[in-house]
Amino acid sequence: MEQAPDRKRVQEFARGLFGHYTSGVLTLMVDIGHRTGLFEAAAKGPGTSEQIADRAGLNERYVREWLSAMATGGVMQYDAGSRTFVLPREHAVCLTGSSSRNLAANSQVLAMLAKRLAAVTACFKSGGGVGRVPLACG
Repeated sequence: MEQAPDRKRVQEFARGLFGHYTSGVLTLMVDIGHRTGLFEAAAKGPGTSEQIADRAGLNERYVREWLSAMATGGVMQYDAGSRTFVLPREHAVCLTGSSSRNLAANSQVLAMLAKRLAAVTACFKSGGGVGRVPLACG
């Protein structure tokens, strides 16, 4: 007779797995912030979504959604009283500038893998590798 899985261990694993999915989405949001200059705009000081959107020259509604995701993910801080978002200095060190300390560019690895996922998956059957172009196993 097969023993039922430990319910507590299943729940713990499910929570951890969901955390991985959430981290993947947050990684893509970091990539957006890097590509659009939002981190640089936010590093100039606290601001509302309107102020940060103006600094970056971007659409406020999209910036507001992005800022909310960044605050939820612990990348930005949000003050509900003043409706302002803050990129802590310690976080800005890792997300802005042109030095190797700026880790934001590393976020594009997830998007690059996602673009090639079908080709990489095919390689599990056929072996080989994935070239730059075309995206097929060779």
